[in-house]
Amino acid sequence: MMMLFRNADDRLRAISDGVFAVVLTIMVLNIKVPTSALSTAAMYRLGQAIATYLISFAVVIQYWHFH
Repeated sequence: MMMLFRNADDRLRAISDGVFAVVLTIMVLNIKVPTSALSTAAMYRLGQAIATYLISFAVVIQYWHFH
């Protein structure tokens, strides 16, 4: 029975790494590139989206690191 669970820790780490990678990839898909002329308001919204992504990225990376 112990042979069955010999690599359980490595498999758990691998699946959690995959989950974190998918979460980080999906987060970046939410950033929309402006299609119209780059006005000040459009640049401000893009900057907000990038700043929000970077903060979220840092939080997820911190969870991943401490996992």
